[in-house]
Amino acid sequence: MKKACKIRTLSGSTKKGIVVKDLRDLVKRGSQILQICDADFKGVYEEDQTEVVDNEYFQQLPSNTVFVFLEEEEEFPGDFSLFLKTLEGVMQEDESAKEIRSFLRSTADLGDMYNVIASVSASWNTNNEETREKDPDWFQGLDQRFKTKSAVMRDRAKNRIRGYLDTAKTYFKNQDKTTAKLATEILKQFEDELRYNEYFCSLFDRSAPTKGPPPPLCNKEGWFGCQGVYNEATCQFFHTLNPYSSRQYFIIFSTWNLDHIIEKSRQVLPDLQTALTSKKKGQVVNTDYFFRLLFTTQNFKLVHIVCHDKGVHTGKKTDKRQWYIRK
Repeated sequence: MKKACKIRTLSGSTKKGIVVKDLRDLVKRGSQILQICDADFKGVYEEDQTEVVDNEYFQQLPSNTVFVFLEEEEEFPGDFSLFLKTLEGVMQEDESAKEIRSFLRSTADLGDMYNVIASVSASWNTNNEETREKDPDWFQGLDQRFKTKSAVMRDRAKNRIRGYLDTAKTYFKNQDKTTAKLATEILKQFEDELRYNEYFCSLFDRSAPTKGPPPPLCNKEGWFGCQGVYNEATCQFFHTLNPYSSRQYFIIFSTWNLDHIIEKSRQVLPDLQTALTSKKKGQVVNTDYFFRLLFTTQNFKLVHIVCHDKGVHTGKKTDKRQWYIRK
């Protein structure tokens, strides 16, 4: 079955339409159209920087997905660029800030970058008080219904987890009618469970009980620690941040990610689809297993943007033995 796609180069804004039969066909014909020779070709990516390396995954993507062709030596604007953009948004517009911005955009050395950022953030005023009344600056631009910092952070956690549910709904909405129908009940179970657990809003709430469920990812003062790249036990950079302490740090916290160890888009959702469409008589899809993979800390880590690996999470796959339970 052929698929309509849109392709472009990293630097090009103009998209070209193409109809292909599989990933190999996309790479071959797309490279020809974009005039990228084999020696210069690096890879095909979605616009969210997800590398597409598997034909089965490619076939799951909806028609008219935009694919970006990268050449050797090319890189997407890194996660650090997002961090820098966010940092710029909270810096005062003065001559020193202009000099710092110019330096950060000219260096590729992470050590230098962190030294500069540390010097900038050292000048930020901090206030770890909890309420709007005692730290009004922290609440600038936030809805008046929020009276405490913990309430804001609970809302942020809810939005992140709700976003994963939306991703699952969109994924199955883009499948064939039979698959979409099979997924309806399990998606409803996911949503009911999330509502019952308030979308795990306690994850970012420093006032939540330390025993959960689930326990907050920060301490009582509001300090979060990066949990490291998906395949590492700890963060080698020792990234820490307290978004409760200043508006600037709160804004920067938006660049930290909950990174799925077994990837939700490359592995969990396609495998859930396979489980739904391949189950045999007497088998029931293990809703709890897939729920834990999508929505809980059993399968994601809080990571600083530098530790967010968007490449293929090698060796991280779902356990087929847990796909089903017996009636």
